[in-house]
Amino acid sequence: MLARMSRIELLHRLIEASMPIPEAVSRLAELSWDGEEDLVELVPEHCSNVISQFLRGAIAGTEVEAWANAVECREDVKINSSLVGEVLHELANPTLTHCLSPARGKELLSQLQYAG
Repeated sequence: MLARMSRIELLHRLIEASMPIPEAVSRLAELSWDGEEDLVELVPEHCSNVISQFLRGAIAGTEVEAWANAVECREDVKINSSLVGEVLHELANPTLTHCLSPARGKELLSQLQYAG
């Protein structure tokens, strides 16, 4: 089933973090280059889901960073709002912005909750 997964299905799995991030990135790399057309939309709930996984200890901060980097560089993922874009940028660039900690994760969740 995964071998025949479409670009849209893979993008959904990436933004939903419903499959291991390295696997999603690797499978997307097997397809032709991403186009300029928005195929999926990143919404506050997607970011909240990943941050919640971090807060539960299900994924590490480095995995959150890898997820955000994988999503941020995609031309075929529409960023829902400026807040989502800002949160994504922060998660992808902890050395330039804020390192993700439990306290910072809770702050981001609070911001995203009001945006959703």
